[in-house]
Amino acid sequence: MIYGHLARGTGVPNNELYIGQPVWNRQRYSKHPWAGRRFSKPNFPETWLTTEEPKQRIIPSPPW
Repeated sequence: MIYGHLARGTGVPNNELYIGQPVWNRQRYSKHPWAGRRFSKPNFPETWLTTEEPKQRIIPSPPW
């Protein structure tokens, strides 16, 4: 998906993974008790884990 969702940080223009900063623990998954389907809930930004991976950068800094 090119455009993505701004709050979830998906898509090329919003995802930090493309600049070499993967973010972990953004959301958690639960199973709905009656429907049995899996759904996601966002975690608080304070609990996100960000790491630096300069080797995975595919978009240079100035355009970002």
